[in-house]
Amino acid sequence: MAFNGNPPEKSRPKRTGLKIVIFVGLALAAAIFSISKFFDQFDNIMRGNFAYTEGVRLLSENGAAKAILGSPIEAGHILSGNVQLNNLDGIAVYALKVSGPKCAGTYYIRADKHLGSWDIYLLALESHCTEPPLVIRNTRNVLTLGEEA
Repeated sequence: MAFNGNPPEKSRPKRTGLKIVIFVGLALAAAIFSISKFFDQFDNIMRGNFAYTEGVRLLSENGAAKAILGSPIEAGHILSGNVQLNNLDGIAVYALKVSGPKCAGTYYIRADKHLGSWDIYLLALESHCTEPPLVIRNTRNVLTLGEEA
């Protein structure tokens, strides 16, 4: 480089650190948004079928459940669940938190879908306030509440 009589130009420092922080921040925001959308869709699938809605309706209308939990009864988040649908057939198994003004507990729903029609065969409430669990419906003589399908 030849000297032309002028002082050399000062090079500005590159701001690569700031660019990296911005890029990582945008990538993290996009990941969080995608994960939240996935869980919203998952929640809609789990709560959107007849077995869930009818099971929760039957619990909220049950006099013995109202006596244990109080009224109104609210269904919370799904603790565990499994919904498998294949055209007109399927299986749904739920364990969800429920609560009322008096007490809280876990509500179990089990159902099968055959040729488009749901058969809800187990509805049971395991409460923190009473022993043994309140069985609302048990048409197949299910002996354990917590097992998965």
